[in-house]
Amino acid sequence: MNPEFANDTTQLFFAPTPGNYFTILGVLEHPFSRGTVHITSSSPAVHPDIDPHYLEHPADIAILSKIALHVQNALAVTPPLSDHLVGNGTVLQPVYRHLTEENVASEIRRLMQSEYHPVGTCAMLPKRSGGVVDERFRVHGVRGLRVVDASVIPMLPRGNLQTLVYALAERAADFIKANLARPDHGKARPW
Repeated sequence: MNPEFANDTTQLFFAPTPGNYFTILGVLEHPFSRGTVHITSSSPAVHPDIDPHYLEHPADIAILSKIALHVQNALAVTPPLSDHLVGNGTVLQPVYRHLTEENVASEIRRLMQSEYHPVGTCAMLPKRSGGVVDERFRVHGVRGLRVVDASVIPMLPRGNLQTLVYALAERAADFIKANLARPDHGKARPW
């Protein structure tokens, strides 16, 4: 994996130098930093302003620093894994640097990349807590509109999003079918 190509997934998984490599990653599954998404135009063709605010919360850097130092100083250099690595786990691809307490935070900022699992832009929370949709996927303050996708998940889950999105969609379908089964066919909606 070559983190210098974090924004080009066609190159991300290719080593910058000849040889066989594998990458051990430490992942921050529950970041404290919170991004923002803002509409910049009334035109649906204009992209929103997205700022993920990566690593803005100091706890994110602190946690990732501990993970990175542990991977380098304990995991990669300990048998039996180290027995299969060049230099017993001490040889790094050229893009990487040996980590120390002094440089680990700057190296994390330099090499950080997304896990490509964005969530929470329309979080299912009470409106007073910054939520966008309620527990039935209805957008707060907008009549007749629901959001049913990964954006309603308020916190990043520890796994792939796909199965969770399937479950959300099934639950939303149940809510919609229940509304349509009412005698008024769901026209007298409570929102």
